[in-house]
Amino acid sequence: MMRYLQLHLLFLLLHIGIAEALSSTGLCRPSVVSNRIVGGQDAKEGQWPWQASIQYFGSTHFCAGSLITPQWVLSAAHCFSLSYPVHLYSVCLGAHQLSDTNNSNMVCVQLQQIIININYTGAVDSSGDVALLELKTPITLTDYIIPVCLPAPSVLLSTGMTCWVTGWGFIKEGVPLPSPATLQQVDVRLVDGQACEDMYQAGSISILDRKKIQDDMICAGQPEGQKDACNGDSGGPLVCEMKNLWLLVGVVSWGPKKCGSPYFPGVYARTTFYSTWIKEKVPEVEFTVIDGSLAPTDTVPIVPTNTVFGITMTHLISLTVLSLLLSANSLN
Repeated sequence: MMRYLQLHLLFLLLHIGIAEALSSTGLCRPSVVSNRIVGGQDAKEGQWPWQASIQYFGSTHFCAGSLITPQWVLSAAHCFSLSYPVHLYSVCLGAHQLSDTNNSNMVCVQLQQIIININYTGAVDSSGDVALLELKTPITLTDYIIPVCLPAPSVLLSTGMTCWVTGWGFIKEGVPLPSPATLQQVDVRLVDGQACEDMYQAGSISILDRKKIQDDMICAGQPEGQKDACNGDSGGPLVCEMKNLWLLVGVVSWGPKKCGSPYFPGVYARTTFYSTWIKEKVPEVEFTVIDGSLAPTDTVPIVPTNTVFGITMTHLISLTVLSLLLSANSLN
């Protein structure tokens, strides 16, 4: 009878999601602290702990990225078209207000190498607008520095679902983010690829001005505009929440000539398209498998009162019960 109860409770725990808890205890974890950005708002410190500021000459922010392992950052290829020597670049993680250089949570590391995807041509709407940045040394993970989850190619995304884009870019065309340069966040909705293509084709002034939405791209925005990435946000994350995990679904790539224009969604490099390439260059990277699609949601990370090292206490309790069950079973 005891063995039956143990197995029944074990099945129940697995059914309610303990398997998900086990798969989320690695480097990719929920945010411990739970607006190029137009129409956004200030983010809380630590709210998006994978957010990276890419700088040159030691202090000038020009692009963004996302931490995917302790030593690798995913960004956009077009950020590195000027081809400065690699030692002039650095990546800062744990930053909140860029003007706060005394922030103890922020760590800046020089780059070891920059890997540009071979398909990138330099055109605005080019495929392959992704780059992998290797840090000179692995970074120590903290509550304010955590890799983002990379979705496996099997992960399905729903048109219309609410996702989030973050960065320190311009707050409107030609207007930089004012001091103290607090990280901005804004919610955008995923747009169907063909619908996005149709909007760009219909809004083009001439044939030469027309842009193509490639298979490796994903669009996000809203019909009225006003919410978008802008200059300085390039390479940064577009993340969607699925089953308590934030997935990096896009890398800020390109958009309309004027940020936040109506009927011109922002365009992002689709990370699942580059899963094989990323794994080839960074063998230690892991991908998150989540079955099924997620309906449109308006979630945003909030400050949880019951998290320990990124694992919710409900999961910890379940893990404790599971451990006790297994121990009891071994005694029998």
